[in-house]
Amino acid sequence: MGNTIGSYAEFKDKQERLSAIIRESSDCLKELSSNQYAEKLNQLSKKVLDDSFKIMVVGTFKNGKSTFINSILGKEILPAYAVPCTAVINEVKYGKESAVLYFRNPLPDKLPSELPGSVENHINRNGKKDLPPITIPYKEIEDYVCIPMNKDFNEIALESPYEKLELFWPSNLLENGVEIIDSPGLNEHETRTKVTSEYLSKADAILFVLNAQAICSQEEMKFIKNSLSSYGFTNPFFIVNRFDAIREREKQKLIDFTHSKLDQYTKQKIYFVSALDALDGKEENDEALLNKSGIPELENDLAVFLTNERGKAKLRQPVNELTHILQRIVLNKYIPDQRKLLEVDLNEIKRRLENEKPKLDVLKEKKEQLKKNFTNRINSTSKQLAFLVKENTRSLGNKVSTWVNECNIDKDVWAVSGEDARKKAAEKILNYVSAKIEAEQHEWNNEVLRPEITKGIEEIFESAENRISEIYSVIDSINIGLTGGNPNTEAVPTWERIAGAVGGLMVGDFSSAISGGINGLSKEFFQNLGINLGLAFGLSMLGILNPVTAIPALIGLIAHSFITGGNKVREQIKKGVAEEIVKQLSQQSNKIADNMQQQFEDKFFKQANQIIDALDFEINSVEQKVNDIISEKEKGEEAVSQKKALLNRCEKHIRTILGSLQEFNEFVSA
Repeated sequence: MGNTIGSYAEFKDKQERLSAIIRESSDCLKELSSNQYAEKLNQLSKKVLDDSFKIMVVGTFKNGKSTFINSILGKEILPAYAVPCTAVINEVKYGKESAVLYFRNPLPDKLPSELPGSVENHINRNGKKDLPPITIPYKEIEDYVCIPMNKDFNEIALESPYEKLELFWPSNLLENGVEIIDSPGLNEHETRTKVTSEYLSKADAILFVLNAQAICSQEEMKFIKNSLSSYGFTNPFFIVNRFDAIREREKQKLIDFTHSKLDQYTKQKIYFVSALDALDGKEENDEALLNKSGIPELENDLAVFLTNERGKAKLRQPVNELTHILQRIVLNKYIPDQRKLLEVDLNEIKRRLENEKPKLDVLKEKKEQLKKNFTNRINSTSKQLAFLVKENTRSLGNKVSTWVNECNIDKDVWAVSGEDARKKAAEKILNYVSAKIEAEQHEWNNEVLRPEITKGIEEIFESAENRISEIYSVIDSINIGLTGGNPNTEAVPTWERIAGAVGGLMVGDFSSAISGGINGLSKEFFQNLGINLGLAFGLSMLGILNPVTAIPALIGLIAHSFITGGNKVREQIKKGVAEEIVKQLSQQSNKIADNMQQQFEDKFFKQANQIIDALDFEINSVEQKVNDIISEKEKGEEAVSQKKALLNRCEKHIRTILGSLQEFNEFVSA
């Protein structure tokens, strides 16, 4: 574990040194009165320092996920739940021992009949929207996040009112920039599997825990194939837990079988471990037991993967952004322009500024036209996506009767009128249709939804490229008119200029799709953006159209059925199941479509506004830098001389900073 902690500590040291270099650059730009860029770098410095490695642990209930996480942390921090948990993500972070519970916004329409008293009081005081988080006792976590197993199916199937639980613990691993995400079990319920799926794109590493005593179950393989492999997660770490429970002569056979099932789904090794032995070994300082557990090899390989492969991606964007601002903006443009203006007569500078002001008014008008264009295209694309979702669910509904009739239930209901037999028949049909819907949904996600999202995003932003290029052309023309100099011969791509001005364009929600925030290839950039958003939407819809939620209504239908006789029972059950599934799909269709439309608009109005802000930034800076020079010249020759000396000193300082970035450039480029 010491070597593993060392790897994370070394990377954290890189983050701290890069953050310090960015802060130093920010201070230098403040000296130059380039306060807007200085603030961008200040924000970037904080982002670098706060970035952490997110390790997501996935697996079915009773595979030992909690024990495995405890073995990584070296202490029994998470309770090894005896019952499945609700749809709650547990984020384990560094800090003083505490637990903070966050709520969905808004809360689900229907809440569990029994909630902890503190939660009920909190909801009564604050309502069902914008609930602030609450701190709960660490030892009472299970009372909040575990399913009441004595409740009926309708109660158990309800969505959780909680968004996530943050657990803070003073662990060395967590202190060095690692967060562990404990996800709901995949076999607990479709709503909980959906929560796990939605979180996947946020993870730096996915650790899939399997049980050696029940390896590669149907549920596990379905999730691996449908939610991991088909959405591009090709590097999960598969961990076969409880390997110590397998008889020695059976171990190789199990290893071979596991590889035959999983090798096609990962580029990583497959690890055969005993999490319990690792936990005991760490708590009892038993090195032999710890090494025997197989966990140390996994920890070391995971640390290398995160600090090297993922670490490069985390540092690439801030390194590129800092280099862009210092080299292309400050050294190549800002300082040369300031020097030229210092050599111009004060009255001539004022005359030039007055001559160029009409162009600035034109720029502001063009910027407003661009904003309207963004609004129209984003609204149009989001409505088209909502329409596609509704058409998809309608299409699924039209196929339900055919699928129901395909399912042979003769053996289940032949001349049987008992409620248990009818229930068994209904569930058989439901499972059959669910599998059909899931297969159709995957094909639709891959063949229709994701391509349409990518196409829509490209149209939104590529249609704006010419307008933005025109605005930048006018800005450059104004700069030439003000300084009296020649245009810069180095053409900086449009999107790179936007990225430099806005400070890490579109990094955050889509960071896993972007290899560095500054990217001159707009088409490639937005294709990746579309793919990533398509992934997020596809995962969020996976399972949401699955009619397994129809089971409670079907049980009621069966329980109150007084029809007897084989054929009539069979027909009644098939009719009832088909009607209930179609009803479920219909009820969810508008909700899903509206949710997707809202998410799309929220994300892309945010990105469009960033672009508008970037243009505002550049337009305002044109006039600002001239006014700065006018102010200095009005103070007299001594002030002008001091300004020239400042420019020389800052130029030298910036070149030194760029030299110190060489280590980071080599790291992220290797």
